[in-house]
Amino acid sequence: MKAVTQTKYGDVDVFQVTETPKPTPRPRDIIVRVKAVATNPIDTKKRKGFGLGLPLSVGWDVPGHNSSKSEIFHLVDKLVLGWDAAGVVEAVGSDAKLYKPGDEVFFAGSVSRQGCFAEYVAVDERIVGRKPKNLSFEDAAAVPLTGLTAWESLVDKLHIPIPTTPEQAEANSKKTLLIWNGAGGVGSIATQIARHILKVQVISTASRPESINFVKKLGAHHVINHRNDPVSELAKIGVEEVDYIFNTNDFTPELLASFFKIIKPFGSISAIVPIFTPIDLGPGFIKSVSFEYTLMFTRPMLEPADMIRQKEILDSLSTALEAGTIVSHATTKFDSFHKLGEAHKLQESGTSIGKIVLTAAF
Repeated sequence: MKAVTQTKYGDVDVFQVTETPKPTPRPRDIIVRVKAVATNPIDTKKRKGFGLGLPLSVGWDVPGHNSSKSEIFHLVDKLVLGWDAAGVVEAVGSDAKLYKPGDEVFFAGSVSRQGCFAEYVAVDERIVGRKPKNLSFEDAAAVPLTGLTAWESLVDKLHIPIPTTPEQAEANSKKTLLIWNGAGGVGSIATQIARHILKVQVISTASRPESINFVKKLGAHHVINHRNDPVSELAKIGVEEVDYIFNTNDFTPELLASFFKIIKPFGSISAIVPIFTPIDLGPGFIKSVSFEYTLMFTRPMLEPADMIRQKEILDSLSTALEAGTIVSHATTKFDSFHKLGEAHKLQESGTSIGKIVLTAAF
């Protein structure tokens, strides 16, 4: 099969279209004919020799698991990137029972396995959802990685309850969530989930006129500027403290110190980017603040007992997308995998809004 591969780390000129063996399914795998793939920061990091923001030269052992970081992020003979896709089931493994050939699906997959910039990909059926019927493959591919990250952060880690009654929705409406960087891929879908599904008060951040307007259209009750101090920005809208903070950007000691000032007692902070610089968690003690990491790839890589939770989340997202409760934002589309280099340059520019998607064509 054809695939966009690389045999060394570097700039976008490492990409080449080559012939590579069609994947063989593991027992719980399905083989998917890829129709569209979205890019994410993990793609550009891994292309340059970083895993999940981690230099490959740094040792990383997972307690209780036989996986070192060098094994998880090693450069195979022909590395294929891309962990955000939609396609059609071609075949199933010996123990797979959730899908059949012909089913349309969407998924992020596992960063410890080959990615999706290829004609076919193998993926464990427990982390695959049914593609929304009302979306194109391109629009569907823009959702899984960011949708899973946002849902796991807000629901599984920050423990914001999903309201099922008017009373629960009313209770949630009294809670306030700050989303730091609301116009990016994760922030844009988190803003929608928080406003339209979880029914909380949403304050998102953006800095440019176009990104501010974008976040407002997504449903944010307020938009503040993340280039300024959070304390002063919240004061401008009459808010002193928030119940939850979801940070989709890098942490700095200064930013975390500001977050501790604006988080309510017993509040929660969630991060999706690893922190390597020394930070002071002491100020959060007096408020009994919870600090949570969220890595969407934990379930696919380490295969815990609740691995199928990702299928459940993707199916919930699919239902919400079909109902129009949330929408996909594949704001930039390329018509061929040959343009992957252009997509990576845009991803790395820091100016893209929403998601970047490529149609599976060679």
